[in-house]
Amino acid sequence: MEQKIETLQESEKINKTNEQTKKKEIIEQEIEIKEKENEKKQEQEQEMENEEKNEKETQQLNEQIENLSSCFQDLFHIPLVGIENKLLEISNEQAELLKQLPKKQEARIRFNKMKELDQAFEKIPEYTQKIQKLKKEMNFITSKVNSLLSSTKKQAEKVSKK
Repeated sequence: MEQKIETLQESEKINKTNEQTKKKEIIEQEIEIKEKENEKKQEQEQEMENEEKNEKETQQLNEQIENLSSCFQDLFHIPLVGIENKLLEISNEQAELLKQLPKKQEARIRFNKMKELDQAFEKIPEYTQKIQKLKKEMNFITSKVNSLLSSTKKQAEKVSKK
């Protein structure tokens, strides 16, 4: 019986140690869970801080970009307006040239016709000389024909008298 008591006592001791061990394990698990939760919270807080930093940096970058943009606009606005005016002026001049183009083409056609007339007028003295030669030849031929006619008439009169 003593042995049973001892065994029971030992058994109780073992149970107590097992319970204590289980309690320790449970406590350790709870501590681990709390640590993990704390780590997650810290990570979440770190992420939120990082997001806030990123948002601030993005805002600062956007502000800097806006400042640079306005500086560029201020720097280049006047030259761009000048260029725009010059382009409008050139465009208007081109439109005017396009309006005048048909007139210039007509003038070129007239000029080419005038050249042809000039060439024709340059040949007038040559043609005049040819006409005068033809006239002389015609006169010569007419005088020959007339002389032949008169000689033929004379011979016909002689023959008819005979």
